[in-house]
Amino acid sequence: MKIEMKRLLVMVWLCGWAMIGNSQSIYTQSFTDIDGGSVSLSTYQGKKILFMIAPLKEADSLKLNEIVAFAAKYPDSVKMVGIMSIEDGYVDSNKASIKSMYQGKGINMVLTQGMLTHRDAGTNQGTIMKWLTSRALNKRFSDDAGGVGQMFFVNEMGNLYSVLIAQTSLISPAVDRNLKRKL
Repeated sequence: MKIEMKRLLVMVWLCGWAMIGNSQSIYTQSFTDIDGGSVSLSTYQGKKILFMIAPLKEADSLKLNEIVAFAAKYPDSVKMVGIMSIEDGYVDSNKASIKSMYQGKGINMVLTQGMLTHRDAGTNQGTIMKWLTSRALNKRFSDDAGGVGQMFFVNEMGNLYSVLIAQTSLISPAVDRNLKRKL
């Protein structure tokens, strides 16, 4: 009986490791940038990545100014990816003005092509957002997108380790604490 129980426990343990091993790494993901180019996240391996549902209009100038201040504070240690959310107002016809807005502020942030960000989009949800909002894929969080300004932090090992709500300032102590965390 004890031998059978040990075998069963070993099998459960091995299955658990196999499931973890089969999870999708953020580094296997890619996306299309706002200009239509392909961006592989494997190029960011070993760096922290901040994914943010990005502001889309000049009316969001406070959030844009926070991005400028953040980029100045963390120029080389964090790669920033701005997600263009269709649910939050992105349309292709505004692409030129969005790019101009970011360039005018001197923001060097990779901007994605427009994508569906909410989980209720099902199979149409953007692959990056699917990874960021699904515990089955990221092994940490399972929550829906929360609008312009929501932040998703991925550490140097490719693990999603924190999600902050849209109302959190990008230059707040909460963001500083998240960037200093070691996992």
